[in-house]
Amino acid sequence: MARRVRQLAFDLREGTRWGGKRAHRARAPLARCHACHITLKVRRGIPSLRTVKLVRALERSFAATCDRGRFRLVQYSIQHDHVHLIAEAASQHDLACGMKSIAARIARGVNRVFRLSGRVLADRYHLHVLRTPREVRHALAYVLLNARRHVAKMGRRLSAASIDPASSGRFFSGWNRRFHPASSLDPPPVAPPRTWLLAIGWRRHGLLDPAEVPDGAASLGRARNGAGPEKTKHALTRQRRVCHSISFASDPVAATNAVRAAPDDPAVVQHISHELDGRSDALFDRVDSVGIADGSRSEVEVR
Repeated sequence: MARRVRQLAFDLREGTRWGGKRAHRARAPLARCHACHITLKVRRGIPSLRTVKLVRALERSFAATCDRGRFRLVQYSIQHDHVHLIAEAASQHDLACGMKSIAARIARGVNRVFRLSGRVLADRYHLHVLRTPREVRHALAYVLLNARRHVAKMGRRLSAASIDPASSGRFFSGWNRRFHPASSLDPPPVAPPRTWLLAIGWRRHGLLDPAEVPDGAASLGRARNGAGPEKTKHALTRQRRVCHSISFASDPVAATNAVRAAPDDPAVVQHISHELDGRSDALFDRVDSVGIADGSRSEVEVR
């Protein structure tokens, strides 16, 4: 007797498992005056990224791609299973293109050094847009001192103040003390910042101390006591007055004093950055010789 064959239905509905259509939150809006804190994680099973051979290979690779014109890699920190980056981009598209290049170089470096093949990164990168001087200062401390934060979380004794050799701290000019000898790597694996926030603005909250341990919540842009207060009508009026008063923002002293009148206000920062756009070189020269606000050269000296 012939066996009856039953045809099975093939389910074509969109799945939620890996390989199906996945919903991602939209990226935060990005303006050219903002900085970006980016985190890339690698898949489980990948050896530690802090291997000396891999760190040196990534340094050479970053040196070839850190300045792409409309995308710049400004700082980085390599941890055991993730990499922190601080970058500048002229637009969301330029950020995406720059991160494709960085991610590909990290993956190729890992596969070449460890003699592996296949996928290296766990998922797409995490992005936090930095809009205020305080956010940038926290992010710089979080990235450059991230190794100290991990050591403190494990309850181990922290060593004396020093620069993490798996970070760009050797090329960073914002420490509150000098380290010798300076790195001789040429070209360097990071590009000099061009936005007001990363070059000058963050320094009004104090230079970085290599002995400090960054706080995770503050460094990721969240207020310590919860979300910030709603903007009131009075605050908005004050913001407009400050913005209208910065018609002479090409003067770094006047610009920074104006920002101090409206601390950590993204709208004011964006206004000043647009005023300064295209005049960065002259601005840095003036800051180096003039100083900011009270004439204190050590507060904002750009080396």
